[in-house]
Amino acid sequence: GIVSGYRNTRTLYTHNDFTGRPEVYAIATSPLGDWSSGQLQGVFKLGNAGFVDYEDIAMGPGPNGSGYIYAGDIGDNDDRRNSIVIYRAAEPDLSRGSYTLTDTSSLELEYPRGKGINAECLMFDSYDDRLYIITKEKGEIYRTPTVWGSGNAQMTLIKVGDVGTTSSDIVGCDISRNGREILIKTYGSVYYFCRDQGASLVGVLERTGSRQPYAQEPQGEAVCFANDRNGGFYTLSESTGRSTTPLYYYSRN
Repeated sequence: GIVSGYRNTRTLYTHNDFTGRPEVYAIATSPLGDWSSGQLQGVFKLGNAGFVDYEDIAMGPGPNGSGYIYAGDIGDNDDRRNSIVIYRAAEPDLSRGSYTLTDTSSLELEYPRGKGINAECLMFDSYDDRLYIITKEKGEIYRTPTVWGSGNAQMTLIKVGDVGTTSSDIVGCDISRNGREILIKTYGSVYYFCRDQGASLVGVLERTGSRQPYAQEPQGEAVCFANDRNGGFYTLSESTGRSTTPLYYYSRN
């Protein structure tokens, strides 16, 4: 997954999947100081975090204000995990270089049937301060039952609906900072949704989204709004063995 920074608006945060480590990587989206576009700005270890299969990353408020990273260890290709985990840490200070995010806390989640489900889509909805997970194969929408306060926590997710716009695998998603706009990504398409202030996230996702310009990538599983470019979006693929991976920007329809 990828997500645009709040504190660092010309930065994207990303991660590796099941072959990686509990780290978040900061990437410049445009020239800034000593950094050029696409350059790695820092590597930030999530303190005391585990790692099974990180699949998406989100931004939202946290215990001490806005600008928290939510890293979703939510992948489960074999549907065998008893629980999944979301790690939360304040957005880093890039001027310090790479360091460990010692304020990292964890939210352990179980699905209501007590069975693992593979998912690659995580969002924080600022309208209700809940985390939302969309499963990959069936597009089921799950929500945390309560607000995640300070420190570590455990919850059982609640199923609240189903994505209505596609039957393809859902491999990425994002919600805009103001909460009104949503992107849902499959391997071959990106869909855009917009809702009224205060409207239900589930209600808008059960409708048909607007298909956006997108050229399929080799293993494209990441999408986010471009906070630095006034309304477009970025996509990023897994490396598939290459030494570099292109970061794509698209203007929204």
